[in-house]
Amino acid sequence: MKCLHCQKPTTVVYEDSVCYVAIPPDATVAGHMQIIPKKHYENIEEVPEDVAIQLFYVASYAASAAYERLGCQGTNILCNNGNAHVLINVLPRKENDGINFQWQAKQLQPADFDDIVKKIKDKTDYIGIKKEEIKQESVEQISEEKPQQEKPQEMPKEEENYMIKHLYRIP
Repeated sequence: MKCLHCQKPTTVVYEDSVCYVAIPPDATVAGHMQIIPKKHYENIEEVPEDVAIQLFYVASYAASAAYERLGCQGTNILCNNGNAHVLINVLPRKENDGINFQWQAKQLQPADFDDIVKKIKDKTDYIGIKKEEIKQESVEQISEEKPQQEKPQEMPKEEENYMIKHLYRIP
């Protein structure tokens, strides 16, 4: 069965070499946009770093377009991941729009909670380290040494101004 998202829809509103933005025919709300990579990935873990950066960069612009052109009060940015085509949904939000993302919270026992925090924390210690570097060392060696985090790179002036501009649109 062919992936529906791999067949480029006719409602494309933006396109570059990495992805395109389309309005889905079954939109959840007026202005719902999907940022779809041109190459098929089923899991976000498969997406190369440069592609992921471009996808979320485009999602940010799509959210800005929703603010500026549709007068929304906020956006939800959701990533579809696993058993499908990885894509990012941008949902413009207005008060009383009928979308409900509420669910019942699950109460965990303190020991279970601590175990989950530890498992996730152990993995997040490697943010910023390339997978090849991790593969070179054994898991035991890595868990004994805390890796050094990369220093954030300074933004070029043009991007810095763009990001500051985004702060002005926050309600």
